Amino acid sequence: MKTVVTSAIIASLLAASSISSYAIYDPSNPNPSSTWENDIMIMSTQIAPISYQEYNTQESFERSEGHICESASDWVNTFMMKEGKVFAGTKIGYPENFTPTWKCNSYISDEIISWSQSDKNEYNTRIDRATPSEKWKVEFTIQKINKFLMTYSTSGRDIMLDRILEFIDTKVWDIIMNNPQDVALPDDVTSIYTMLRYLRYELVLSKSDSQTLPKIGNVAPITYTCEDGETTFNVYAADYIIDDMAFNVEIDEIHVSDGDFFLPNYVATKVASTTGEKYVWRNTETNEAYSFVLQSNKLTVYKDNMKTHTCSK
Repeated sequence: MKTVVTSAIIASLLAASSISSYAIYDPSNPNPSSTWENDIMIMSTQIAPISYQEYNTQESFERSEGHICESASDWVNTFMMKEGKVFAGTKIGYPENFTPTWKCNSYISDEIISWSQSDKNEYNTRIDRATPSEKWKVEFTIQKINKFLMTYSTSGRDIMLDRILEFIDTKVWDIIMNNPQDVALPDDVTSIYTMLRYLRYELVLSKSDSQTLPKIGNVAPITYTCEDGETTFNVYAADYIIDDMAFNVEIDEIHVSDGDFFLPNYVATKVASTTGEKYVWRNTETNEAYSFVLQSNKLTVYKDNMKTHTCSK
């Protein structure tokens, strides 16, 4: 029964299109021209010797690894990354006739270090090309999967997560085999393919990263950093444990903490909204009302209907 539930959760990503109505992959074409042809060889996250790819230009580095890198180097200065671009760094002078070579110093997850370069590049591409709507659907599906996994023991969660990844691989393979590689995929199939590949990478990372964060199962807070670069909010969308204290997150509810302290300051309830997922919390003593609006990778915070913070992951 639980396996059926898991399939139904992921199948929500497939509802937009039926992929079986398209032409069958032609194995007689040895040199397909499609830009996604290499994905056939990346059906599971590959493990490679630890290495850091070097790039001759900043543009090529950003294009290949900008979204998955936290800090970068040109071999003299160190730079922070924001939305896939180099945006701030140290100001050490360059030697005469110096030619920069770019590489990532640290990734958004330590798990990525051991990935093959093809996996790094593809995950970066999925982040870059996914639309806000596609990203939201993937995040929503991950929340559902996390709640589902919490019904298992630790070992059971690992087994079920592996089965979910296998299910995603099967659906990706179906798309590849049921579409000719020498023509572009229809838009609706491209969207489904992008979301499935993006979802797979996110689940692999959540399996690794959740080992070091407050959690129950694979659930950890989503941290948003605000425009001042200092204020942060941690958002919990599913049950979690902090210092042996268990917190239950009801349906249509989020827990939010501000600052570095993980204990929740707000328990906000979902309300109807046309601007994103909106959650409202009211202080019964001061009557102050706080609203938290989630849109793709952005969190907007309001106090008494006045915007106070705009934050991003």
